[in-house]
Amino acid sequence: MLALLKFVENPRDRVAGFRVLHLLPGIGPASAQRILDQTTVMADPISALAALPTPPRAGQDWSAFVETLTNLRYSEWPVDIERIRLWYTPHLERIHEDAEVRLADLLQLEQIASGYPSRERFLTELTLDPPDATSDHSGPPLRDEDYLILSTIHSAKGQEWKSVYALNVVDGCMPSDLGAGTTAELEEERRLLYVAMTRAKDDLHLIVPQRFFVHG
Repeated sequence: MLALLKFVENPRDRVAGFRVLHLLPGIGPASAQRILDQTTVMADPISALAALPTPPRAGQDWSAFVETLTNLRYSEWPVDIERIRLWYTPHLERIHEDAEVRLADLLQLEQIASGYPSRERFLTELTLDPPDATSDHSGPPLRDEDYLILSTIHSAKGQEWKSVYALNVVDGCMPSDLGAGTTAELEEERRLLYVAMTRAKDDLHLIVPQRFFVHG
């Protein structure tokens, strides 16, 4: 719902457009990117999108999407968010098993939205202070969303990430008690720690456990 609101507010927002298009049956990542490549460079991206031929497997879902998108350009706030919820509900039921729980979140969001004077103000405030979701469960990650990469130090060589969390930075783990028998082995452990610490572009977190639990 928020992605569609953002896309109407700014039709050149490729992240929001990608998320919305990816909801439609028959439109995968490649198709979504191709549609955005064709439309976001136009003077009027929404009109350009409406003029595109219906994707082969999207059918009526594409027509409903284009109609909703066009109507949202001229509807008054906060009617916008109700229209989006009505459009999104069938997709919600198709995609998520816990649709009933998630629908409660959407109704709450709709109620929150009615307290804002405009769509722009609502999106700005929501970005700064998003509400908690009762259905906050993880799903398949998208490349434009947060996701986590698990890596060993050896596999991390030559790579770099914005934020790095090095786990178990404590004696016995770094250096490993299995690799601390000689001076040469200690030097190798030091080099490994250096590799781990230099993978971070912006943020480095060295995690030290407060206690260990040993079973068996």
